[in-house]
Amino acid sequence: TGAEHQALAKAVNLVFAAAGHTCAFGMKLEASGNAVDQSDRLLFAAPWRDRIIIGTWYFPVTDPEVSQNLTPNEYDMCTADAQRLCGISGNGFDKPSLIHVGLVPVEKEFDPGDYPRLVEETIFIDHSRLGGPERLISVCGVKYTTARAAAEKTVGIVAGRLGNNQPSVTSKQPLYGGSIDDYDEFCRAKLDRFGALVEARVLMNLLRSYGSSIDQLMHYAEQDASLCEVITGTSNCIKAQIVHAVRDEMAQRLTDVVVRRVGVGGLGKPDDATIECCADVMAREAAWTPEERAGNIRELETYYSTHV
Repeated sequence: TGAEHQALAKAVNLVFAAAGHTCAFGMKLEASGNAVDQSDRLLFAAPWRDRIIIGTWYFPVTDPEVSQNLTPNEYDMCTADAQRLCGISGNGFDKPSLIHVGLVPVEKEFDPGDYPRLVEETIFIDHSRLGGPERLISVCGVKYTTARAAAEKTVGIVAGRLGNNQPSVTSKQPLYGGSIDDYDEFCRAKLDRFGALVEARVLMNLLRSYGSSIDQLMHYAEQDASLCEVITGTSNCIKAQIVHAVRDEMAQRLTDVVVRRVGVGGLGKPDDATIECCADVMAREAAWTPEERAGNIRELETYYSTHV
C-alpha cells in the first residue's frame, strides 16, 4: 500500500551546551501577541550527555530537496522558544551546539503554526501497483522503535514475491551488540580481558556503545597498539573505533564517522585537532589521497555550517 506523494514535515530538535539540567520536563508555550519569532507549541526538554536537547518543532515542507535545513525565520523561532521554555538566556542558550533536522511523514499537508498529525504506521509502497517498476518496493519508516517490525515485514514481502514463505526468526534474535545475559558480569569479563589495553573509563564507554560486538573492535586494538590511543580532544573515544566503522560498518565519509559512528561530533562541532586526528586515521585506513582527505574535511565543515 502507499501513496504516490507522501506529505512531509520538517522535524527539528536543538542541542544546547547547557550543563546542570538534571530533569526532563514539557510545557505548552503561548506566543506573545503578534510575535513572529514565537510559537505556541508543546515542547520538551531533556538532559542528554551533559547537554540539553529541546524539541520537537514541525514546519511544512513544499520541496523536500531544499527543506533539509532551517530557514533564518525557523531558526529564530526555535531558539526563542527554547529560551522561553527554560526561562533562561545566555549560559549556553545563546545558540545551539547542534541542530537535528530531518523529514518525517505526516498524514496530510499542514499550515505554518499548526501541529501535523504524524504517520503512525510504516508505509510500504509497491511501485508496480502505481505504474512503476516491477518488484520495486519502497519503505517509509516512522519510528526507530518500530523499525525492527518494519524490517521483518519488508523482508517477508520480498521473500514472498520470490516464493520463500519461511517464517522470520528476527523475534528470537538479539539486536546487534545485545547478546548479553548479565550486564554486570559481562562488563567484569571484558574489563579483565581488555583492561590492559585501555583505561577502565574508556572501556566502559565502549561497552555502553558497542555491547557484545566489542570483541571485533578491540581485536583491532590488540593488533595495533596505536589504535588504543584516545582520539585527540576526547576522553573516552579511541582510534580503533574509526577503523571499526570503516571495516565493519561500511562508513565511507569522514562526516559519517565523526557525527554518527564514533560520536565525537554528535553534540556539536569538535575542535580542529579532533577533526584532523579522525581524518588522519580514516585516511590511512581508506587509503585516501591528500585531495580526498581535504575534501572530506571540507564536507564535514559544510555539515556543521548548516547544523550549528
